Amino acid sequence: MVNIIKGGNTTVPVQPVRIAVCHRQQPGAPVVNAYLLLLDARGRVRGDADLVFRNQPQHPSGAARHLGPSEGGGQRADWLEVDLRRLEPSVERVAIAGSAEGGTFGAVPGLYVQLTADDAAVAEYRVEDASTETTFVLGELYRRGERWKFRAVGQGYDSGPAGMAADFGIAAALPDGPPRNAGAGERTPIAPAVSAAPSAPDPRWPKPITVSKVRGAVVPGTAAVPASSAAAPASAPGAVVLPPVADAYLERSGRGNDILMVEAPLPAGPVIIEVAVDGEGDFILYTVNKADREDELLFSTREPALRGRRLVIASGKRPLRLKVMSGRAWTVRVLPVTAAQPLTDRIETRGAEVLRYDGPPADLRIRYDGGGGKGKGHFALYTARPEPAHRFDHELHVSESGRVKTTIPLNQGPLLVLVETNGGWSAELGGRKEQPGPAPAAVPAPAHVQAPAPAPQPVRAPATDVLLERSGRGYNVLTVEAPFRCGPLIVEARAGDDGYFVMYTLDRVNEDEELLFNTTQPGFHGRALAVTPADRPLRLKIETDDEWTVRVLPVGAALPLAGPVRGAGPEVMHYTGPIADLNVRYLGEDGSGARGATGWFALWKASPDLADFDDRDLLVNETKAAEATVPLTEGPLLILVEAEGPWTAEVRGLPQYP
Repeated sequence: MVNIIKGGNTTVPVQPVRIAVCHRQQPGAPVVNAYLLLLDARGRVRGDADLVFRNQPQHPSGAARHLGPSEGGGQRADWLEVDLRRLEPSVERVAIAGSAEGGTFGAVPGLYVQLTADDAAVAEYRVEDASTETTFVLGELYRRGERWKFRAVGQGYDSGPAGMAADFGIAAALPDGPPRNAGAGERTPIAPAVSAAPSAPDPRWPKPITVSKVRGAVVPGTAAVPASSAAAPASAPGAVVLPPVADAYLERSGRGNDILMVEAPLPAGPVIIEVAVDGEGDFILYTVNKADREDELLFSTREPALRGRRLVIASGKRPLRLKVMSGRAWTVRVLPVTAAQPLTDRIETRGAEVLRYDGPPADLRIRYDGGGGKGKGHFALYTARPEPAHRFDHELHVSESGRVKTTIPLNQGPLLVLVETNGGWSAELGGRKEQPGPAPAAVPAPAHVQAPAPAPQPVRAPATDVLLERSGRGYNVLTVEAPFRCGPLIVEARAGDDGYFVMYTLDRVNEDEELLFNTTQPGFHGRALAVTPADRPLRLKIETDDEWTVRVLPVGAALPLAGPVRGAGPEVMHYTGPIADLNVRYLGEDGSGARGATGWFALWKASPDLADFDDRDLLVNETKAAEATVPLTEGPLLILVEAEGPWTAEVRGLPQYP
């Protein structure tokens, strides 16, 4: 489930979506009556039939319905349903609104709206800033091309139903009091319709088991109907109520400490633990091992309104048991992994979450607010296959404290994307350009001062020659989106003084391909050669905790090799002279040049039209201080140095020029 802040949005599946407008029940507090407004491109209803509420419970198209209220565990929910597949083309938006009966929205305790699809919660927005409004737009569903999205709106009217009716062009009376049905009594809530053509389950994901007798579980076919007569899960006064999920293995509400057990025979593999907590104080949740001891810590927080999900690996050998330690009202659910929120576009939420990704290789852009306050929160992101055998099979991509702004590569789905954090964050998928483009224009080689300094800095290419320049901190993925063709490019990197710096190229499925840099040298600066594929842009993966700057340059920016050259790390040079000898001397990692000084030095030559790393010729490969002379064929050639520590190179046998 995605917890959205005001103004945030997320993609929802194009299918029937059930909406619950929920709040706590308190004596004297207002009651919220929910309704839907089907709006055209102008943001207005096309007629009074576009208002769907308790006295007009179904739209003529059948695409929108008011299902009625349900109560349980100290909570009240008014239920709506929209079938996004059946909405008429002229409907651009569907507003989710409500009226406060007996007061203002500022007096409604614990107000939130939650959307579910296929019995899985997909979005939730908690209203925290309502005041004197008597009618309120909580959110809206809106078209984006072939997709639909949900936005948290959180705006209302002090003028009551009349103000909202005027803005949306409604002539019929909006609901603001007791039902006005003809005849006695409340309208019986409509049972949700069964989809005529349910989508076939994806065979790549584990199939949920059937639960028939599970203590505290929601049994399929009973809890799916949001009627007041439906059986509610075990709960305590003031407990948090979540919308029903047909395939839940367990759902339990309470207050205080407890031990929960899923008695269903869960197969070995992942399940989702979903929690909802209100009030103040600590909330701690552990798994319990076979010795009845605390095992994996899932949640430990004092956040006042917690909504979150974590992944747990069921052993398949014994019942899954959970230990709750809290004085607060809580609800805990155990769900199949197929209930994970689909990651299809952009998500903005708070707290821990489990997402599922079924698409092709892509980039995932991450933004984290640092946990609010002083920004000292922690953010971690993992990926895993749908059936990890052990919780440590997850691949860690991000683990940072404070604000985070980074991009990670996603491999071909299906994947689980696991976020562990407090505070607000967003994740957005980015596509990849696969079509080849024209070759970059030829670039004249820049001048370079070959002073006999111990660690020369190659002259930076003019800004117009740079194909990509990016600075950042921590893990990231860079894509060179400039026009490209198959062939070599120079990757130049600078890193800070702390930690390690590693860079790989990525293949078409976002797996590590060629290692370009791997160093712990403080203030690292170096250049390496990367080969652009024939059918896609060059992509680079950075692994570090430190600050960095990366530039991608054409091979014309290589350091000219026409005399003595000194370096202190990896370098790319180009040679355009006749047949000659190249004398190289490596001084070891410590720079002493003493016999036995250790380190690593490798020298390669390659064609300027290099199309594959395997086409390089290795000339020198030493793990200690050494000196060697190697022959150079007639240029043009690329000379590649991979080194830990200082080195020198000098061409001998060239004609002398004045």
